[in-house]
Amino acid sequence: MATVSEQLDASIEEKKAYTRLLNSIADFSEKLVKGEATPDEIAYMSKVADLAEQAKYERMKNAIYQQFHFGSDLLSSL
Repeated sequence: MATVSEQLDASIEEKKAYTRLLNSIADFSEKLVKGEATPDEIAYMSKVADLAEQAKYERMKNAIYQQFHFGSDLLSSL
């Protein structure tokens, strides 16, 4: 089982990767507005944006689960 420090490090790395992904989408958006994007790039980045949205959903779902689990543990300790 991972230590708290390892879990925090993994969480930080995950957030950094997600931020880089969002930055690449933002950079591509600028290229798209300038009319410099090819149809293949548009199709690819559309898929990347879908994956980013799925990752966001998974992060929210995990946060809700963790809060529910914490609340459940707290109630059971009473």
